Amino acid sequence: MSEEKTVKISSEKMKFQVISPEKVLVDEQDVDMVVLRYKSPETGEGGLGVMRKHAPMLVRLPPASPIRYMKGDQTFYLAVAGGFVEVRNNRVTVLSTGAERVSDKEELDAAVRARLQAERWMEEGEKVGKVEFDEKMAAAEVKKEVIKMYKDKSGDEK
Repeated sequence: MSEEKTVKISSEKMKFQVISPEKVLVDEQDVDMVVLRYKSPETGEGGLGVMRKHAPMLVRLPPASPIRYMKGDQTFYLAVAGGFVEVRNNRVTVLSTGAERVSDKEELDAAVRARLQAERWMEEGEKVGKVEFDEKMAAAEVKKEVIKMYKDKSGDEK
């Protein structure tokens, strides 16, 4: 009888993965909720909380996207270098060129501030017309710098 309860509880949770072209960066079972920011065609950016039995969807993540997920009473934070999120069948899959686990919300907020500052610089350059740049190249540089910042802070030399 207790086995049935365990299976039932486990089946009510979600699977959460972050996958890069090279490897699976995060592979978690029994996740209660995933909270993310994404790009909405209608409004620009938006926020979303995904729980089990969520409707299927596919959304774009902007560079340096903050993601948090909850398992029981624990909360985990990630800075993701943009990409796409698919929600389907109690599974949340993030496809991204990179992601970095951060220890707390304070570090996550620092990544978001860095992204917003970079976006402001890009917008100011467009308005003034003094700076010419390739938007895709600039976005790639922001992603690279955010990942480097967290690797340097954690002492990870990968």
